[in-house]
Amino acid sequence: MTQGNTVSVLLIDGENVPAKFAAQLAGLVVDAGREIIASVYGDFSSPTMSEWRDRAAKFGFRCHQTSGKPGGRNSADMLLALDAMDILFTTDHLHFCIASGDGDFTALAIRLRLARREVTGVGMKNASPVFREACTRFVTVENEAGKAVSTAPVASAKPVAAIVKPKVKDIAVIYDEAIKGGLARDDEGWVLGSPLGSAIRKAHPGIKWSDYGGATLKKAFAARSDFMVSQESGTFKVRRRKDVPQPSLKVVQA
Repeated sequence: MTQGNTVSVLLIDGENVPAKFAAQLAGLVVDAGREIIASVYGDFSSPTMSEWRDRAAKFGFRCHQTSGKPGGRNSADMLLALDAMDILFTTDHLHFCIASGDGDFTALAIRLRLARREVTGVGMKNASPVFREACTRFVTVENEAGKAVSTAPVASAKPVAAIVKPKVKDIAVIYDEAIKGGLARDDEGWVLGSPLGSAIRKAHPGIKWSDYGGATLKKAFAARSDFMVSQESGTFKVRRRKDVPQPSLKVVQA
């Protein structure tokens, strides 16, 4: 790992980052000089996680077994995010590392940055570009040599307002285009997720939600602070926060 990337909180998505990079990840915390939190998340009952069990013991990483149904989708992601927020609010650690290339962690990286924490991301070459941008810096681990190669470290932290830079258009612009195209909204400004997704895919064939901070359309909008997402009876709906009707003021005479 490059110098200047030392962290005191290392949170590893074991289902996303191979165990063969454990030594490189351990190198991030070796010079932290304080209490270190280093954890791996995943379903350790799975044969694919057996190598992580051995490497975690070797490097002193704690293993966090996903709760509920083993191998449940996003279980490791949710547990990692919950622990990150617990650490944020109950300790004074200033530098977090999220080892994953999953775009679902974009919102977590942004939240940690808003709390004035440094965030180092570590992942493979195919890591979500939006997650990369959300981190203060990003380190790429290479398959061929088993070594870590860092992207150029930033001179100063990027402003949070400039973090999300999708490949095509900002998702808010895409949303507005769909509305202008005649997409129906109810009296409170809500748009049903299914027709919204169909309208967007028709206008932007091949669009990848992972480029916008989520594995699905719902997660992409949920990652945005300027949108609201609601789930009801197996379906979901979306609206801009500014579309929320404001309560009118009533004059009450004594």
